[in-house]
Amino acid sequence: MPRAATSYRIGGEACSPEAIRAEARAAFLDVADELYPAVLDELLVIGDAPGVPELCGVPSRTIRAWLEGWADAPAGWDGLVEAVQAWARRWRLLDRGRPPEWLVELALFTLASCRRSGLRVWELPDWGRIVRTRSDRVILPPVPAPPKLPAGLQRVLTFEARDGRRYVSCRFYPEFQGAGRVKRALREYSGWILRLWGMTAEQACRRIDEVVADALAAGAAGGQWHADRRIVYWAARALIGREAYEDIARTPNRGVRELPEFVSPPTVRNQVREFLALIGLRRRSGRKDR
Repeated sequence: MPRAATSYRIGGEACSPEAIRAEARAAFLDVADELYPAVLDELLVIGDAPGVPELCGVPSRTIRAWLEGWADAPAGWDGLVEAVQAWARRWRLLDRGRPPEWLVELALFTLASCRRSGLRVWELPDWGRIVRTRSDRVILPPVPAPPKLPAGLQRVLTFEARDGRRYVSCRFYPEFQGAGRVKRALREYSGWILRLWGMTAEQACRRIDEVVADALAAGAAGGQWHADRRIVYWAARALIGREAYEDIARTPNRGVRELPEFVSPPTVRNQVREFLALIGLRRRSGRKDR
């Protein structure tokens, strides 16, 4: 897919498929709360209903055990799960007409977390995982840091204090980072790289390639590029807001400041369907699904 100026990546250069999906779900929930705060508000009300078991302090592994049925759940548990499923149906957070398991789990984790902390935030389960590799992810080893470094180079370096001295290094984490930005900085400031580490920028870039290749060989997947960062807003508007694709296409920048303004309804439809499939939701067919 062409990487246009408005494109963006979900996941790093090489990360687990679960991490890509988790990051996309987190982005969707953040936008949903921005555009439709009543979604989370209504969920939190469920936790205050009479007869609902107290989830404050209950660890996530216990909630999973109750959901999967291999541990005895407290009284009122079935009613709580049914209330969460009804909440998901009201907001059309469905897959093939049913609340998906991942969403029910997330909602219960959120209830437990919010009651424990008092904060109003989504609590995402630990869906992502780090792909274990042999690579140590060190591109440029620690060396004494000079008094000044170009700001563009500092953004891709790591600083640490040790034994009363300040050191600088370059570490690359393919699970979270894209290689292009780091490589561009290393090449732009190649003189600094040669002066401090005694290697060329191209040698450092090849080291990044080795880290990425190692992660891919260990089972990682490349991050997913999407042509338009507005897609997360479109997905929330189409699914939760029940907006027709034609209406979204007329005002594609609602919630974001992106150009160009024009976008076709088929583009919105295709991008929304692709994104919802990634996170495990599906928009029901109907009059607005055009």
